[in-house]
Amino acid sequence: MNDQMAQEGSHFQFDCPITPGNPSNTSVIWKREKSSAQWSSKTLTILTVNISDADVYTCTASNMLLPTIG
Repeated sequence: MNDQMAQEGSHFQFDCPITPGNPSNTSVIWKREKSSAQWSSKTLTILTVNISDADVYTCTASNMLLPTIG
């Protein structure tokens, strides 16, 4: 992924760059490296950027194909 920059005091949004698989219901989790914080959303949003928000954020996407009984 690319480094993203944001100005302190600004609003920041970044979409996890995923392509839905099969099945298309994809779960996305954002994790922050320096803490145990995580968010369940395709878009990471920081309403007002603060210097303390500087970190590495990683998104992980997953989906699950449930077995059919037949």
